[in-house]
Amino acid sequence: MLFLNRLWTALIFLVSVTMFSIGAGADYYVTFSEKKISPNIAASPEQLLPSELFVRAAGHVAGDLISLLDWLTHQGNAPTPSERYARKRHYGSWISTASDCKNTRAHVLIRDSQNSVSFTNARECTVDKGMWHDPYSDRDYASAKDVQIDHFVPLKNSYESGGANWDQQKKCMYANFTGNAIHLLPVEGSENNAKGDKAPDGYMPPNKKFSCEYIQRWLIVKTIWQLSMTSSEAEAIVRLFQQNSCSQSVFTLPAAELDRQRALTTDSHHPCYTGME
Repeated sequence: MLFLNRLWTALIFLVSVTMFSIGAGADYYVTFSEKKISPNIAASPEQLLPSELFVRAAGHVAGDLISLLDWLTHQGNAPTPSERYARKRHYGSWISTASDCKNTRAHVLIRDSQNSVSFTNARECTVDKGMWHDPYSDRDYASAKDVQIDHFVPLKNSYESGGANWDQQKKCMYANFTGNAIHLLPVEGSENNAKGDKAPDGYMPPNKKFSCEYIQRWLIVKTIWQLSMTSSEAEAIVRLFQQNSCSQSVFTLPAAELDRQRALTTDSHHPCYTGME
């Protein structure tokens, strides 16, 4: 309970800092403290890591947890990339290997389909039919043509919040990461277009039931990849957290899982690395 009270105080403090910053004509940006907390004050393992979030079953959570809501504020604007963002130049496209004609899009569609998929031809490279639930619209889609793969934290946002400093292999990995089931998500095409490269201060899914999970997932991806947040982005998350009465206890991530996820982002056996040597 002490932690929950402290966390709530921190959220209110962030709002106060925001009001002061606006009044003073200043700006700030936010990074994650990665402060560890005791497991006995958070939710159960099932709540912390529901099966749809991570590819590996969570099992029993042992050791410390990382709070997703403990942030550090920095005066001024975050560093601006020296080069303007360009999708193709910086992140490339979906990758495949010589031994597997299926690209990352196809693998995500196969992974997330609620039933067996069919393909456009006998080579089985391109997915044609399946059944995908779009949590943004809360609707199901049977044709792969209706579905786009959303980078949960969009590529441009990642580039401008720290990804510009990555080498090309890590940029490729971010664009094609399947180490968990939240980084890349099948959603209806027009809804993905509506989101574009917006953070929660510019877009939230029309499915209000998904609001708390949406900002939780956003914070998980940002934490794994050590990306910053703008003041507007952080304030929107605080506001949405309060408006939707989100549960504080599930805004955590086991420290061991965070370490595992980060190790996957630099997996030297991944095609992003082996194909660029």
